[in-house]
Amino acid sequence: MTEQQGKLDRRDLQGTAAVAAFLSRSGVVPYLAVAVMCTFLAVVIWHVRSIDLTVPLGVNGDHNLSQELVTNFVRDGHYYVNPLLGAPGEQELYDYPLPHWVHFSVLAGIRVFTHNPGLAINLLFFLGYPLAGITALYAFRKFGISTGLAMAGAVLYAFIPFHQMRNEAHLIYACYYLVPLMVLVLVWISTGHELFLTLGQQARTSGVRITRDGIISLLVCFLIGWDNPYTAFFGIVLLAVGGLLGRLRGRNPRSLIAAFVLSAVIIVSFGVGLLPNVVYIHNHGRTTTATRIPSESEMYGLTLIQMLAPVTNHRIHRLAEWKDRFLSQAVMVNGENESAALGAVGAVGCVVLLVCLFLPNCPEILYSLSILNLFAFLMGTIGGLGAIFSFVVSPQLRGFSRVTVYIAFFCIAASMIVLDYIVANGFGKRNTIVGLIAIPSLILVVGIYDQVPKGLTLGRDRVGMEFRAMGEFVRNIESLVPPNSMIFQLPYDPFPESPPINRMNDYEELKGYLHSKSLRWSYGAMKGREVSKWQAAITAEPTDKMLIAVAKVGFAGIYVDRFGYPDGGALLESQLRKLLGNEPIRDKSGRLAFFLLDSRAANSLIGPEQRSDLEGTVYPLVLEPGGGCWGKEGTESENWHWCPRQGTIDILNTSRSQRKVVIEASFSTPASKSSNLVVDGPGIHQELKVNNGGTHWLAEVTVTPGDSTINLSSDASKLIAPNDPRDLYFQINNFRFHEVAR
Repeated sequence: MTEQQGKLDRRDLQGTAAVAAFLSRSGVVPYLAVAVMCTFLAVVIWHVRSIDLTVPLGVNGDHNLSQELVTNFVRDGHYYVNPLLGAPGEQELYDYPLPHWVHFSVLAGIRVFTHNPGLAINLLFFLGYPLAGITALYAFRKFGISTGLAMAGAVLYAFIPFHQMRNEAHLIYACYYLVPLMVLVLVWISTGHELFLTLGQQARTSGVRITRDGIISLLVCFLIGWDNPYTAFFGIVLLAVGGLLGRLRGRNPRSLIAAFVLSAVIIVSFGVGLLPNVVYIHNHGRTTTATRIPSESEMYGLTLIQMLAPVTNHRIHRLAEWKDRFLSQAVMVNGENESAALGAVGAVGCVVLLVCLFLPNCPEILYSLSILNLFAFLMGTIGGLGAIFSFVVSPQLRGFSRVTVYIAFFCIAASMIVLDYIVANGFGKRNTIVGLIAIPSLILVVGIYDQVPKGLTLGRDRVGMEFRAMGEFVRNIESLVPPNSMIFQLPYDPFPESPPINRMNDYEELKGYLHSKSLRWSYGAMKGREVSKWQAAITAEPTDKMLIAVAKVGFAGIYVDRFGYPDGGALLESQLRKLLGNEPIRDKSGRLAFFLLDSRAANSLIGPEQRSDLEGTVYPLVLEPGGGCWGKEGTESENWHWCPRQGTIDILNTSRSQRKVVIEASFSTPASKSSNLVVDGPGIHQELKVNNGGTHWLAEVTVTPGDSTINLSSDASKLIAPNDPRDLYFQINNFRFHEVAR
């Protein structure tokens, strides 16, 4: 663990120990060896030689979102804007911050060699293994761990259960190769290591000199800001912990300053990455695209038992059975914290770090790792520091179990440091064939067997068949319509982060786009923006009016996912057959149907009523409670929207004409005592008295083209509802509106 421990004695250079000496002194060979081992193991455990690498690892849920981001970038070089989604507009991701510039830089390199999206996403995912191994090896060697054990620990870190279980569904989180470098910076800070030196008075020049390690730290922190928001947030919190530790235990007053500077670098880097989002939102206003609530931090938090428990689907049958029983009985179990298992080597390291907290003479690096590990766990655990942040500061960060990638590195490092000490004292030398090859090989084999679950490729044949069948279905659609045709998708599914619609999961409607290069798809318009509101409004109309609207806008076909309807789409399809006069084509599974939208058939649907107000049919008014008000509850006849203290009624006039609308609702609060509700909007300013009896409200509003807002402000008391974390102040009941005839 010291520099002396890393040096070789001439007596070591005997027989097979010469190999150990070569590896220990070589600068490149260990990194190449780790990269080769990681690549080889990834090929073996994922059966890469027997699968089609142009087919992604999954085709459902979040897998589709990852594929969409990669497809857009690899095919067309776009990141924020996708002209083939969100028709009749285009998808703009500015409301959904994704500042993952580091990983898209890697993807840019992949794009030089292939424009095939399936191959590109697989290459990015599999590259995560050698990249994580290489950066982990660099950090472990900086910790003074002998080369053999550092290599074994690096490979084990590349294959922590988090990597396999996150898969391509959470592609960016599975690419955690910058974390080892960030941990190295944290250890430097917490042990009082000098990164920025103040030149003394005796020097000819004054100021601050940045050491080589300081330059590395600045670069790492800049890149962490471009990794993902969670990695950056955890890095900032742990820098604060490391700075305090370096000041108090390392007795270096500059540790706090260094921690502050590096935290500022992460914040600035993250801010630069978000600059396109900030500019867009400043120019177009904010939407509630992905609203989170504080209690979600409890739902997606860590538990200690999940960290120490065996991985799900363990290769040892009894351990797999135990884990299945645990999962069937435990309450707070989900896909987030289920991937937090550390594996046996990491679990041992976790125990070591806990014990180290109580030892009076715990080695400096182990003590630093133990404190950092403790605070990482406190940040990620249910009801911990992350939950405090969500409830007090912002609920937008919720998946605090993702700190697992930091904890796993702390714990594997601790195991390797202790093993290194045992080898050095038990066998006399670390850099011998036993210390460099035999023991690390044993640890590596046992660790990989323990960490990698069985059945990773189960269902791979089904994935391939679904992927190819979808491609065939989309090609059939392309053969029926001209290039660049717009396809309207049903049911309407808000993008992003929407709950399942009957049997249709979120992001399922991306599949058409993923297999098409010449069609524009309606799915993917950003939730809360004009196109998405227009889509929601016309799909709420009767089928004949909806068809008139989409035909007049220029759509060439209707794509139906039958899983999105309680009756399997039977009623909708019968209406489409009758109105359009044609039969649909179907995919092989029978789940998807496509109806050609003939403009003549659509024109025949325009009766006298629609003809008199064709603009109103094609460009309907959209009115809905917003500004933090929650979705509709109750039934169609009796319904309500709960709102916070400040709410809105958002109005969108999608036409080019001024229009009049009558809005009707009743407002109520939970209390019998009356409170004040101020209604302020275009041509309206009213002060209402509201209580639990309800106050009827009727208003006529003239709305100009574009967006308008009616602001609602209440001074009612908050309702404290058991098991409901929302801010509930007042209700909008039976909200309805109708346009005044022109």
